[in-house]
Amino acid sequence: MKSFRHIVPTLAALTLAALLVGCGKKSTPTGVSPLDETPPAAPSHVMGMPDLENGCVILQWTPSTSPNVRGYEVLSYLPSPDRENAWVVITETEADVTQYPLAGVTQTTIEYYRVRAVTPSGKHSEWSAVTMIILEPMGGSTEDDGEVMLPKPRNP
Repeated sequence: MKSFRHIVPTLAALTLAALLVGCGKKSTPTGVSPLDETPPAAPSHVMGMPDLENGCVILQWTPSTSPNVRGYEVLSYLPSPDRENAWVVITETEADVTQYPLAGVTQTTIEYYRVRAVTPSGKHSEWSAVTMIILEPMGGSTEDDGEVMLPKPRNP
């Protein structure tokens, strides 16, 4: 019986050692996938549309077809000698916002815009196509019947 008493503690120690063999090793847990680092698809159909109700022009776009989009960056081409990059982020929107009201102008102005999608991990899509918009002052003019006519943006 004496030898049997030594076998039980030895088996228990060996079993515990077998269970602990993998401790401290790096491994990927089962069922967990790494973040998707694929950049999202670019938004498309960027254009300016008149908002006659509010007297402004709305820049709008078709959203990215990618499912994992946090939002959009809207950039305007604003060349300046004090910076190297002429494209400047003018706003960032949430994923469900696909439009941005453009500031009014006092004289006819040609402006260029592009949009890109951003994922929660900060990955950016390719740029949308560059869109040129000719903005005209939104002060409007009054015709003979008293109706105010607001100029429309032109998307050449």
